[in-house]
Amino acid sequence: MVISDDFLLVISFTAFITAVIIRLLDTSGSILLKNGVYIISSYPPRSFLREYMSKETPVILKNKLRKIFILRNAHNFHMVIAIVSFFWVIARNILLFNL
Repeated sequence: MVISDDFLLVISFTAFITAVIIRLLDTSGSILLKNGVYIISSYPPRSFLREYMSKETPVILKNKLRKIFILRNAHNFHMVIAIVSFFWVIARNILLFNL
């Protein structure tokens, strides 16, 4: 079964839009600032979040930070799907036109 280029482009575009929406849902900077943690970037690195979660923090804050980790993993997954499917279409078209 061959997947059409149009379908792969739709998948790529949909995955990219989903990744953007998931990224907009990531409010880790806001959550940390509301809890008195001063950060430089609005997108703190994972190592900082892990370090902060390992300290004695309230359960509610830990649950919110776990949600942030899930959102970041989902964002990365959707970006990979978008990039791979887009470049798959490009590579297939280049190979087809060179034959």
